[in-house]
Amino acid sequence: MHYAHDHPDSLTKRPYWTAMLARRRSERLDSAMSTWATHVLRYSRRDQLSARHVLDESGLSVNAIEIENFESPWHTWPIPLHRRVSQGRSTGRAAGPLIADLRSAERRAREAEQAKFEAEVTLAEAQGELDRLQHYLWEREDYVKELLANKDSEIESIHNSTTWRLASRLQKLLRRRK
Repeated sequence: MHYAHDHPDSLTKRPYWTAMLARRRSERLDSAMSTWATHVLRYSRRDQLSARHVLDESGLSVNAIEIENFESPWHTWPIPLHRRVSQGRSTGRAAGPLIADLRSAERRAREAEQAKFEAEVTLAEAQGELDRLQHYLWEREDYVKELLANKDSEIESIHNSTTWRLASRLQKLLRRRK
């Protein structure tokens, strides 16, 4: 496993300082800690890098406390004489190498390209449906125009029919009798 290739996002984040851990035990946490130990023994000599990766992948929430590696309210790191302590202090920058940033950017570009392709397919399908509905609407419009155009000739043919003429005469006769 190579974190820079397979999981570059884990390397772009600031690693956890793993010298002190406080945790509430659970099956998920025990599984994550076991995976972490396996990664340290098998893949990485940098337990901070593998801890960040394993905890990110596990979905467990981490409440990190920002403290100095050399001294805090809970500890003091033994400092031998003539040691240049300032050289070991954290810069606060992410530890991920540039290759991890590159891989992450490449992955995001592939995902964006895939999303663009899917959006174009959806747009093409929607355009096809719109064209189909427009064609249907035009057909219905032509049908209504044809009905309206034929309406007057239909009414006239009804008025000229023998049945209509006889019914009209009968109605007139019935009105006179009243």
